[in-house]
Amino acid sequence: MKDYWKENDTLSERYELMRERLEAVLSEAAENEKPDARTEAVYGFGEELASFGLLLCGVWEAAAAGEQRERTLEELAEENRRLYEPIQAPAYETSYANPAYAVARLGKTVGRTCAAVAAELRAMIPHAYAGERAPLTYALELFVEIYNLLQDGADAPAVRRALFYYVHDYCGEYLETRLLETRCPDVRFYYDIVMGESLEDDRYLYLFGEYISSTEREMAEFLRKLPEETISSMADTFVDGYVRGFATMGMDFSKKKIVELRTALGFERVTREAIRRFEAMGKQVVLFPQNQKLIGRRYGRPGGVYGTPANPQYDYDHRNDLLLVLNRRLLEVYRRTLRKSYERCAELCRQYAGPAVQETFGEPGFEPVAKEAVITADERLKKLLAEKSALTGRISEEFLPSDEISFTIIAYPVPSIGERFPEIFRETIRVNTLDNEAYKQIQQRMIDVLDQGKFVHVRGANGNETDLTVALYDLNDPSKETIFENCTADVNIPLGEVFTSPKLTGTNGLLHVSQVYLDGNCYRDLRVWFRGGMISDYSCGNFATKEENRQYFRENVMKNRDTLPMGEFAIGTNTTAYRMAREFDIQKVLPILIAEKTGPHFAVGDTCYSHAEDHKVYNPNGKEIVARDNELVRLRDTEPDKAYFQCHTDITIPYDELDSITVLCADGRELPVIAGGKFVVPGTETLNENIK
Repeated sequence: MKDYWKENDTLSERYELMRERLEAVLSEAAENEKPDARTEAVYGFGEELASFGLLLCGVWEAAAAGEQRERTLEELAEENRRLYEPIQAPAYETSYANPAYAVARLGKTVGRTCAAVAAELRAMIPHAYAGERAPLTYALELFVEIYNLLQDGADAPAVRRALFYYVHDYCGEYLETRLLETRCPDVRFYYDIVMGESLEDDRYLYLFGEYISSTEREMAEFLRKLPEETISSMADTFVDGYVRGFATMGMDFSKKKIVELRTALGFERVTREAIRRFEAMGKQVVLFPQNQKLIGRRYGRPGGVYGTPANPQYDYDHRNDLLLVLNRRLLEVYRRTLRKSYERCAELCRQYAGPAVQETFGEPGFEPVAKEAVITADERLKKLLAEKSALTGRISEEFLPSDEISFTIIAYPVPSIGERFPEIFRETIRVNTLDNEAYKQIQQRMIDVLDQGKFVHVRGANGNETDLTVALYDLNDPSKETIFENCTADVNIPLGEVFTSPKLTGTNGLLHVSQVYLDGNCYRDLRVWFRGGMISDYSCGNFATKEENRQYFRENVMKNRDTLPMGEFAIGTNTTAYRMAREFDIQKVLPILIAEKTGPHFAVGDTCYSHAEDHKVYNPNGKEIVARDNELVRLRDTEPDKAYFQCHTDITIPYDELDSITVLCADGRELPVIAGGKFVVPGTETLNENIK
C-alpha cells in the first residue's frame, strides 16, 4: 500500500534530481578550497549528510528491486553498521547530528537546525527499507535546500524558515500516513517479515531497518531454543490478558477487527504465535515502525516495533527538535491536518481494538548528559506544547473513544540484564502467570479495609523520607460501591495491585524515592511535594545544579507543565516480583509495569480511567468502582483542557523503603494495611513470605 505516500512520475523526477545533487555536493566538498572555518563547516555538513543520503538511496533502490532479501547475513549486518555507527561513540562526537558539535561549528541557530535536519534524514531509514520513496525524497530535498542556503550565506532565520516550511508543508501527509501505518492491516511490510520470513537465523532481523545490536541477536537465539510449549504459553498469557481486559471493562471485543501489536525486535517467535491466536479470533494485526520523524516524534517509551537505541544520548539530544519551528501558525496547521487525517481514517478507527504491547527490561541504564546546544522550552513554547498535547488528546478521543478500546502490556528481560538472564527469564514467566483467583481474594481483603477510610497515610523507612497523606473518595453506599479496583492480570501483566483515583483536596506531603527509572530515564534522590493533590515542588540529584535537576524532571515527567495532579494511588501486592528483583539484584532495571506491583505507587498526570470516567466498572465482587475521577477531571465537559494532561507516570516506593500504610477513618480509627514494612491485614500475610 505504498501509494498512500503519493508515488508518481513527478516524485521519480524529484528523487533522481536529489540523487544527482548529492553526488555534486560530495564533489564540491572534495574539490573546493575551504578558506575559513565557516566554509569548512558548511562543506563538512554537506559531505556528511550527502554521504548518508546516498547510502539511504542505495537502501531504497535495493528494497525497490527486491534485493534486500537476497543478501547474506554478513552483507545485511555490514549495512546496518554503516547506517548506525555514525551516531555512536566516538563518531557521534564529531557528527553534525550531534547538536553540540553542529552548534560549535555553525553557531547556535544554524547549528541546531542542521542537527535537526540530520536527525530527520536518519528518520528515513525504516522508510527506505520499506521501499517508501516519498518521505526519503522530501527529507533529501530539505537537506539540499538547507545546504544551498548555507552556501549562499543565508542568515539564521532563513535557515530555520526552511525547516519550518518543510514541517508545515508535509504535516498533513505525515500525520495521515502515520495513522494508516498504525491502523491499516493492508500496510504489511513489518507483518510480512514476522509472518513470512524464516526465523531460524538472524537475517530477518536486518530487514526491518532498525538498529540491530547483540541484544536482538541473542534474544532471537534464546527464543529459538525454547520448547514450543513455552512459546505457546507466553503467547497465550499475552493474548488472554488482552481479551480479559475487554471483559473486565464490560466491552464487546467481537465488534473490533484490528489489533495493534507493539513489540521489541528479537521476540518474533512469540509475536508470530500471538498473531496466529488473534487471527484465529477473526482479528487482523497491525505492525509498524516507531516514528522518528520531526512530526510525531515522542521521546520516551517507544511505539511500534523497536530495537535497542543505537545511542540513547542521540535520542535525548533530539527530543525537542520540533521546538525549533513550533509556533501558533504551525499549531493551527497541525490541528487542522490531524483532524482531517482522522476523518479520512474514521472507519479504521471504529474497527480498532487497542494496543497489545510486549515490553522489555534489563537494558543498560541511561543517565543523560544535559547540553546547552539542545533547545529547551521557554514560557511561550511550554504553552504551545501544552496546547498541542491537549488538542491531540481531544481529537484522538473523538475518533478513538477510551471507553471503546482496551490494551494489555507484558514485559520480559533481555540478555543484557546479565549472565543470569536465562534464570531471570524463567522467573519472569512465573511472575507473569501467578494465580489470579488467589490474588483476587487477598486483594479484596485489603480493599475491604481501605474502603473504610477518609485518608491513607504513607510513611517511608530506611532513609526514605516519604510522609504523604492521600485523600479518598467518599462512598454513598458501601454495600454497592468501592473506592479501589481489584486488579489482576488483564490490561497490566503481571497481576498484583489495588488502585484508586485520589481526591485532590486533602492530598498533601512528600513522596521520596532513592532511585527510580521513569520511561527509561534514571532519577536519583527524587522528591515530589504535593499540596491539594497537585505537585507543588520537586527535585532530584542527577545533575550538578538545582536548576538542571528541576528542568530534567519538569521536561520529562511534567511535560513542561507548571504542575500535575496525583492521578492514581495504588498498593502493589506482587511480592513474588519483589523477591525476584532482590534475588537477582535487578530492582533498578525493572520496568514500571512490574515495579509498580512491588510497593505503593503514585501516578502524576491523568487517572487510570482517563476519558472513560462515565463508563461503569465493577470489581469481581459486583461492587461498582466509583472513584474514577477527581476535582479536575470533573471539568471534562466544560473545560477539557484543564481536565486532562495526556500523561500518566507511576513512581513506586519499594518495600524496603516503606514503613507503613495506614487507613485513617472519619471516626478516628487507624487501620494498618502495612506496618513495619509487612502486610498486616488478616488474609494478606502470605504476601510477606517473599519480603523476608
